[in-house]
Amino acid sequence: MTKFSILNYLEISVLWEFVIITWALFIIIVKDTKKLQKILENLQFILNMSWVYIHTKIIIQTFKVNQTLTQLNQELYFKINLIKMKIKWFQMNFQKRLNFIILIIR
Repeated sequence: MTKFSILNYLEISVLWEFVIITWALFIIIVKDTKKLQKILENLQFILNMSWVYIHTKIIIQTFKVNQTLTQLNQELYFKINLIKMKIKWFQMNFQKRLNFIILIIR
């Protein structure tokens, strides 16, 4: 497991612990069904917002990874082009040297 997935697992575990404990407390404390219904709606809203937060965090992390990969790709492309240029430069200089040697021999 990566550090990121462990953190997500812990966040989700803590979230579900909160849900279970809160649910148990509401059932014990609140006897009125209308109040319980309102509390459960609020709890559902909080849960939905928590899931939105977790999904947003995952999307942001994925975007950062993609951005890093794109940057690495660009750097690799630049290095490959640099190597190609150096090879061409060397070939050109080698050809000039070869021509010079041929000229001297004649």
